[in-house]
Amino acid sequence: MAAGYLYISSHEYFQQKPLPPLLDRELIRRYPLYGEGEYDLCLSVVPAPTAKEKASPIYNPWQERFGRKDLAEFFALVADVKPARVCLMGLNQKQLLEVIPHLKDSVKQLYLFKCRSVKDLTPLSHCKELECFLMYGNYGVNTLWNLDQTPKLTVVSLEYVTGIRTLANLEKSGLAYFSWDSRDLSGHSKGVLEELPPWEALSASYVMVNCENYKVHYEK
Repeated sequence: MAAGYLYISSHEYFQQKPLPPLLDRELIRRYPLYGEGEYDLCLSVVPAPTAKEKASPIYNPWQERFGRKDLAEFFALVADVKPARVCLMGLNQKQLLEVIPHLKDSVKQLYLFKCRSVKDLTPLSHCKELECFLMYGNYGVNTLWNLDQTPKLTVVSLEYVTGIRTLANLEKSGLAYFSWDSRDLSGHSKGVLEELPPWEALSASYVMVNCENYKVHYEK
């Protein structure tokens, strides 16, 4: 287990610090079950405070109160709750690799929130019950996983995801809804598609893409 992090999965913590609302209003309109309501389980990973930070007169030990030094508490909650709706916040690639094997049999909706440095979504191919994938705030991912490995997946929404280079894997999916907005926090579109998906082959009834060199918005 990597040192230097706090792992927070307490329900009390997330009651006091709820997630911000989704920006994808069309998703909320079409799929209110995915767009609103509480998650069964959340995990936030934050850097452990340094001695210098703890010595500061303005230091707030709030995250330390709820944080744990490893993932044991989270794994115990997964085994007990068998969560269908899961939000993961601030994870890096190694932490995602540790967590997904424990979620793969139950998760139906997965939200990666500000997991900025995650680069490889291949582990999600093991989540056979996955129906909805949401991602907010990422610059490392340049493609999706082999979507034919998650046959129940119908919804994908990507917000402030700037590194995507190809959407070729969409051809292998049974998606009904796909939205990708590549704007960064300054409002500028950053994503550059090097390979366009075969839109005519998609079964999706809603597609929205907003990147630097390509824009599409259609409904069937």
